[in-house]
Amino acid sequence: MGRNITNDSSFDELLESFLSGDIEELFHDKDKSSVQLGNLLWDKMPSVNHIKPLFYSQFESCQYWGTYIVNEGNDYGRELMDLAICLAGSHFATVRYNICSALWAFWNNRYIEALILFLNDRDEQTRMVALSLLGQIPDKDFESIVYKLKKDEYTACKLRHSIEYFSALRANNVESLKGIIRHTNDEVLKKVELLRDS
Repeated sequence: MGRNITNDSSFDELLESFLSGDIEELFHDKDKSSVQLGNLLWDKMPSVNHIKPLFYSQFESCQYWGTYIVNEGNDYGRELMDLAICLAGSHFATVRYNICSALWAFWNNRYIEALILFLNDRDEQTRMVALSLLGQIPDKDFESIVYKLKKDEYTACKLRHSIEYFSALRANNVESLKGIIRHTNDEVLKKVELLRDS
């Protein structure tokens, strides 16, 4: 697998391999052995405290596997969520996606600012997950986010249809929903016509 790493390697040896950057190249090359190493690290983890060093690393492979374990490990993910959320502004799209996905399981209104970041993320997958989550969070948190979003004209304009749609859905306002969907479809058709004419 990795450099001097086998299935018999200890957790400490695996962790050191991650923290030293030994597997970073494998990770970026999408080498299957980097996935094996990540899963092995997870399987051999004595406790959640033992993977905390991953969150302080500058390497994508470390940040990725730390946040991946949070996202997938429902039994203890909540214990690490406050640490993972600190990477909401990570340079790495894979890491931001993991954290945004983890918000579904571990939502707390402390994470409102992070969700707003994800709604504006440059990675489309992360934005879509954040937008879906916006439709599911409690009403009180939804109102807080909408209030904050409306302070930023660019974001409020960009998300206007989504905000209107989720607001109408929460209010069970069928007529408003129909109008929003019809209006959105008209805008899409106009864009298609413009593209066709260009």
